[in-house]
Amino acid sequence: MKQFILTALLLTFAINSYSQVDWSYLNYFKSSGPVSPEYQYSYVILIKNDRDAHIEYKKFVNGKDSNTYAPFKISKKNFKKLVSLINKSKILEVDLNTIKADKYPIGGKTGYLTVTYSTILANPTMPDKVLTVPTFVKEEYAKNITKLYTFIEKLVPKSAWKKVKI
Repeated sequence: MKQFILTALLLTFAINSYSQVDWSYLNYFKSSGPVSPEYQYSYVILIKNDRDAHIEYKKFVNGKDSNTYAPFKISKKNFKKLVSLINKSKILEVDLNTIKADKYPIGGKTGYLTVTYSTILANPTMPDKVLTVPTFVKEEYAKNITKLYTFIEKLVPKSAWKKVKI
């Protein structure tokens, strides 16, 4: 019986450890790239480690910047898949300076991701640690990073997209 309880406790600890993340939040940025002002747009998808998220959409309308915002919650299942895709992309394992592409395309949409580790609880005087995934990455990383970015965009519910698009 003692062995069963010990095994159950160890299994519970292992499952809980796996589901936790050490980053505080992700910011995924996407932009239309260099186009005429009337066609310019950008958006940011922020995802916190508690699964709260929002999208902020920016567009140039009638000569003015226009921002719209929509919050949403990520399901546990989708959050687990997000963490898995982050791990497969290796963005938390490698020196991000070494994965930058040697050549960059000219024009087109651009996107990148930042990963923020909040230090406020450990040391309130220390600034947050922010990792920025390069906009253009080497081919061996591109496939998994693209899958991650595509999944992040799919996490935004249709209702949120409808609310923010102008």
